[in-house]
Amino acid sequence: MDKLKKFLETIPNSKILDVGTGRGSFISLIDQLYKDYEKIVGIDISDASVKMASKYFEGNQKIKIIKADINNCDFPDEHFDLVCLSNSLHHLEDKAKTFQSMERLVKKGGYLLFNEMMKDHLNKLQTSHLLLHHFAAKIDRELGRVHGETYNRLEIVEIVKQYTKFSVIEFWDMEVPKEEMKEEDVIGFSETVDRILSQIQDESIKEKYLEEANEIKEYILQNSVQACTQLLIILNR
Repeated sequence: MDKLKKFLETIPNSKILDVGTGRGSFISLIDQLYKDYEKIVGIDISDASVKMASKYFEGNQKIKIIKADINNCDFPDEHFDLVCLSNSLHHLEDKAKTFQSMERLVKKGGYLLFNEMMKDHLNKLQTSHLLLHHFAAKIDRELGRVHGETYNRLEIVEIVKQYTKFSVIEFWDMEVPKEEMKEEDVIGFSETVDRILSQIQDESIKEKYLEEANEIKEYILQNSVQACTQLLIILNR
């Protein structure tokens, strides 16, 4: 976290865009590490995500969450000092188009930042997170949604290099701090498997995922949970 904090401190009074913001987790991390920004805008195409993130940040006048598609938004060219994509690389349907849209919004001398969970060298607790994510991705694909499985470290680096014209200046592993989870929290996390599976209405289709779902729940209950390590990549225009 210290390396990210030091990087953010090199761009004071910055305008920051977070693409595919979801619940606003990466915005929250930036706000914890670095207060000297002019504004942060989070965009997402999901009404539910926009509503949730907006409520979370409603007391911060410098943070705004809006419903928008990065590939069809009306921000002016070269408007932001920093454009971020966190834990959304595996959701992109058209990586080339999305990267190009992000690049358009970066000021001269500004930065792109990619942060992506990875499947390398996980401990037993982190494997719980990985199993849940792969299961969610599998169910999403069953339902026709774009959701890839977790990449390894090398794959993330190669994808970023392939699709952007910006120069990679630094990248590092960022481990999410381990939190001691109470038994009820672990149980709640395991029940996420059921909520994911409940999206499938056709019982005959649901049936083929039941055994895997129960195995994942059992693994989570036995081993607890910790977030996967993330790879953070910074690129300069």
